[in-house]
Amino acid sequence: MVFGVYLIDDNPLIIEDIKTRAPWQENGFTVVGHNTAPLAAIEDIALLQPNLVVCDLKMPQMDGIELIRTLRSRGVDCECVILSAYANLGDSRHALLQEGFEYLVKPLDMLDLQIVLQRLARKLLKKSAADCRGRIRAEGSGKADEIVACITRSYTWSCPRVLYQTQS
Repeated sequence: MVFGVYLIDDNPLIIEDIKTRAPWQENGFTVVGHNTAPLAAIEDIALLQPNLVVCDLKMPQMDGIELIRTLRSRGVDCECVILSAYANLGDSRHALLQEGFEYLVKPLDMLDLQIVLQRLARKLLKKSAADCRGRIRAEGSGKADEIVACITRSYTWSCPRVLYQTQS
């Protein structure tokens, strides 16, 4: 399973840097789209339905938090990473975390991003397994847990090792 990522930043150089340097594939992700304009990005994301949106906090048109809230109000279910050039956000950082957003400081430290991607990949895999279990149960199969456990075990062995090195 590969998880889709959509990147939004008003600086195209930052998008290109993140797109090319980040350890996407090693962590089970692939970039499915990007945009420098938040309003256009909303339409793209609604169509593409990525698993993860990575966006800048401060942008023209709307900030990253407003963008994510708009996506959620439209029914887009995705994980979010907010990027900011401001290391000391004080209460704003706490608010970001309370909203369920991951938060990273620019310039982006790839090790920090790696840690966040590993955590999000585990979370997305668990969510995917739960969704699969629900669909199997809805279809009336009494072996939903057994089927999902088998799929998860198979996926675990074929996935990049970094996704599961901390799972026991």
